[in-house]
Amino acid sequence: MARRGLSLGSKLLLASLLLLTLPWLAWRALVTFEAFLADGQLRALELLADGAALLLQPHVARLAGATGSGTTVVYAWPLDADHAFDGFPGDWHALPDTGLTLGEPAAQGRFGLRLRLGTRDGWLHGLAEVRDAHPAYRNPGQTNLRASDQLRVELHGDDGVSRYRVITAEGPGRAEVLASTPDGAQAVAAPELGLEARWQPAGDGYTVEFRLPLGRLVQHPVLRIAVHDTGGTHGSGRDLTSPPLRPRYRDPELERVLAGLGPGAARLWVVDRDGWVRAGVGGLAATGAALDRLDPSDLPPLAGALGGHATSARLAHDVERLVAAAPLAAATGTVGAVLVEQRLDDLLRLRYRTFADFTLASLALIGASAAALLLFAARLAWRIRRLGREAGAAIDARGRQVGDRLAAEARSGDELGELSRTISALLARLRRHTRFVESLPGTLRHELSNPLNGIATALHNLAEEPEPTVRADLLARAGRGLERVERTLTALTEAADLEEALRGDPRARLDLAALLRGYLESFAMQHPARQLTSDLPGTPAWIEGVDYRLEQLLDKLLDNAVDFTPPTGRIEVGLAKEGDSWRLEVTNDGPPLPDGMEGRLFETLVSGRPHADGAGGHLGLGLYVVRRIAEAHGGCAEAATRADGAGARFTVQLPAAP
Repeated sequence: MARRGLSLGSKLLLASLLLLTLPWLAWRALVTFEAFLADGQLRALELLADGAALLLQPHVARLAGATGSGTTVVYAWPLDADHAFDGFPGDWHALPDTGLTLGEPAAQGRFGLRLRLGTRDGWLHGLAEVRDAHPAYRNPGQTNLRASDQLRVELHGDDGVSRYRVITAEGPGRAEVLASTPDGAQAVAAPELGLEARWQPAGDGYTVEFRLPLGRLVQHPVLRIAVHDTGGTHGSGRDLTSPPLRPRYRDPELERVLAGLGPGAARLWVVDRDGWVRAGVGGLAATGAALDRLDPSDLPPLAGALGGHATSARLAHDVERLVAAAPLAAATGTVGAVLVEQRLDDLLRLRYRTFADFTLASLALIGASAAALLLFAARLAWRIRRLGREAGAAIDARGRQVGDRLAAEARSGDELGELSRTISALLARLRRHTRFVESLPGTLRHELSNPLNGIATALHNLAEEPEPTVRADLLARAGRGLERVERTLTALTEAADLEEALRGDPRARLDLAALLRGYLESFAMQHPARQLTSDLPGTPAWIEGVDYRLEQLLDKLLDNAVDFTPPTGRIEVGLAKEGDSWRLEVTNDGPPLPDGMEGRLFETLVSGRPHADGAGGHLGLGLYVVRRIAEAHGGCAEAATRADGAGARFTVQLPAAP
């Protein structure tokens, strides 16, 4: 017994599980596509960095000032747009505490200074928070500026030119700004610098907020702040002076140039050669108030650009991002760099969102496909089982055929329908063969009983008949009976051996028209009394076949025509090309075919004769041999009554050779 394998449903379910590879393939495609997009975006950032560096080239002088020895860098943070220039420190609390602190420890009665810088709308803002237990305002009549508390602002240029300004106040509010001598003691005449100030009292001293146009820092990049305390009740005055300060700030002119590039989601930075951020626009740069300096060691592209080479990279420290940098060069060398960066959050979100959507859609598709396949498999298995049951029921338990046509799937247009119709055709052929086998004993008994009866009668009479002439006639009758028995057995043997013989016959290319001419000439000599006409083509009629089998086919067709044609009747033989085959026709005068016999004449042991005529060659095997030879050559045989009803037409179609 054969081992039972997987069912159709199981196989289809396993096949549907292959669809689970779709999400993985989609993920690989998305990763590849995301890398392709990131690489393309990195190239775009490189072009953006190069373009920004080119546009900033006329402004590199704003970055050329070096920190220098003896100077301290103080970063000026961007102030809020609604910042109030009023001397109060409230608006400064949101900024990072990265200012400069001077003096004694912060305690009651101690003297000290805390300085912070910021920028807004083209101004450099400064907030000086002075700890002074006894602040002293200036009297209007005093000429010695050091007779009151003061804040001195010094501006020093790289060319050695310096400017000195003293900020004093007669009370809270607007402070007075005076040009002074270097020690801040006397007022002097000097060009206006645009310096403004506000003075406000505080719990442990006072605060002074001042602002200066940023353009002044281009000519005077070094700033120095000093605080003078008259001493009050403590006696002699005292001073606190900051070291030379070099403010670093976001230059509005540089940001204006960058803003013209419209960077969109990317961030553009301009940094000087010390890494201080000098401008920033786009993306998160506009709100990046907590960033004052970039570390080149964390940004290899920035380090490369400060070294004079445009570089780019994909970085993944805390946040994955694309970074490109281009150098900014002056006559003295590289003075800074343009840095362009873009976070990959959007691309990654797009990748994960697309993958999630595709995965959900794939799972839904897989589920629907699996359900559909299971339903299909269940119905297919049911159809096959039904077809198998009906095919099995066509033969009963005793081996007898009880049906010759299947109803299951007979009208289906798919492969099962074709299988059902093929089985029905096989059953019909089996039915015909079964009928032949079942009728064979009766046919043989009928065909052999007459000659055997004649032989028995002749022999019985021969024993009692003394007359020599009568005895000779009886012997002749017995001989003819034996000949009929022999012909009957020969015909049956010929039909039985035909199937095997046809399978072993060698094929050859031959001219059917020439074969017909030779055969008809021989036939005419054998039957000189018959009216035989032919209509054959003048060109060769090539086919692939066996010549003596075709002559055997012609024997049966013309013998049949001779048997049914009256002595004065005519037999016509024609050959013509019809499509890709040759059409051979044998037409004879005589009676029409019996009703319903057109399709059965080529079956075994079927005869159109109303009764046996005493000849042993009419068992109904001749036309059966014609059909089998035609089919063995890839053709077919048909029979029909002539249109005028005065005869029959037998047609054989044989495929033409190429």
